[in-house]
Amino acid sequence: MSAARRKAISDGLAAFAAQASSPKPLQILYSTKPNWPGKDVSGGGGSGAATKPAGLDIAVLDSSFNPPTKAHAALALSSPVRAAAIDKGSSSSSAARKGAYDAHLLLFSVRNADKGTGKAGDASTVQRLEMMHLLAHDVEARLRDEDREASVAVALVEEPLMIAKSTLIHQYLGPAASAQTSLHWVVGMDTLERFFQVKYYPSPRFFEDACGQFFEKERTRFVCARRGPESLPNSDKARAGGSSSDDEDKFLRSDPVARWLDCGSVAIIDLPAEAQGISSTAVRSLASALEEGKQAGTATEEELKRLTTPSIAKYLIDESVYQPPKKQEDSSTS
Repeated sequence: MSAARRKAISDGLAAFAAQASSPKPLQILYSTKPNWPGKDVSGGGGSGAATKPAGLDIAVLDSSFNPPTKAHAALALSSPVRAAAIDKGSSSSSAARKGAYDAHLLLFSVRNADKGTGKAGDASTVQRLEMMHLLAHDVEARLRDEDREASVAVALVEEPLMIAKSTLIHQYLGPAASAQTSLHWVVGMDTLERFFQVKYYPSPRFFEDACGQFFEKERTRFVCARRGPESLPNSDKARAGGSSSDDEDKFLRSDPVARWLDCGSVAIIDLPAEAQGISSTAVRSLASALEEGKQAGTATEEELKRLTTPSIAKYLIDESVYQPPKKQEDSSTS
C-alpha cells in the first residue's frame, strides 16, 4: 500500500475520532466515485423531464474485517436474490429485478456489540481499514471484469448496533436519496442470529420498534449466506448433506425471524463452494503460523491465498499483522 494511501487512511481515522457529535456521522474513507454512491435517483436524467425515480439498491458488508476473507468477498459480490423465503417464492426486490446492486459499502464499526473495541492480537483499526481498501479494489476489479459498473465505498461508524448503522447510512445519503434507497445487508448466519437476539437491545419493545424502522420504514433487507458444511460441528455435518442444517432452518422458522423471512425482508443464499466454511479465525491462525515459521513457508502461503484474496494475503505477510502468541506476550511486557 502506498504511503499516500496509508496517510489518507490515518488522517481519516483521526478526523473521525475528533468529531464531537454523538452519534458520530458515517464517514467515507474511500470511494470509487467522489460522489458515492454516484447514482442519480431524481429520475430527471439531465433533461428536466419528470420521470419515475429509479431507486437505489446498496449492498452493505458490515464486518470486523479481522481479516477479510474470500467469504467476505463472495458476500460482497453475491447477486441479488429473487426468491425471498427458504421454501416459497415471494415478491422480488428491485435489486433482483435489476440483476445487480447499484453500489457496495464496506462498513466498519470501531465498537462491536460483542467484542467492544477489540482484543490483544487483533489487527489494529488502521490495519483493518487498509485491508478494507484492498478488498474494495478487489471488488471493483471483479465487477469490471464482469462488465458491471463499480461504485464501492469504505466507511467508518462508531455505533455497534446494525439498526443504528442503517439510520446513519440513510442520514449520510440525505432525505431525497434516502427515500429512494434500499439497503441490502449481505451477512453470514452468525450475524443474522446476533441481530435477532434481544439481549443486544435496551428492551424487547426497543427491538420491536427498531425492526419496524429497519425493515418497514427504511426498506432494509438481509441477504444471508448459509453456513457451509465445513463450518458446522461434526454432528451437524453428518446431517447437513449440503448447504443447510436443521438448526439453521429451525432458527429461520423461529419468532420473530419467520415474520421477516416470509415477507421478503430476509433472504437466504449459498456462497460458492470455494468460499464456504472460511473464517477469519482460520486466516489469523495461518498468518500467525506463517509468521512463526512453524509450517513450511510455501505451503502456508498458498493456503493463505486459498482463504483470502491475493492482495490481502500479501498484506498479511508483508505487514506481519498476526504475531504468534509468544511474540505478543513479549511485546506487551517489554
